[in-house]
Amino acid sequence: MGSTQAIDQKDKHHSAEGNKVALRVTVHGVPTPPGEPLPLILEIFRIENGRVAEIWGAGTLRRPDA
Repeated sequence: MGSTQAIDQKDKHHSAEGNKVALRVTVHGVPTPPGEPLPLILEIFRIENGRVAEIWGAGTLRRPDA
């Protein structure tokens, strides 16, 4: 059986302009090598008619080696 681990995503910054919302999240609770920054996730959402129409994202979170 695999172990479960609590992962905590903390909102660091968000911004909205026109029909787009940008979000930057720092991820806590994942193994990070000493001296390395915590993983980040960056996402931009385009809103149309009150719904998410598109999502763009990038991040530094890596899956551990199997």
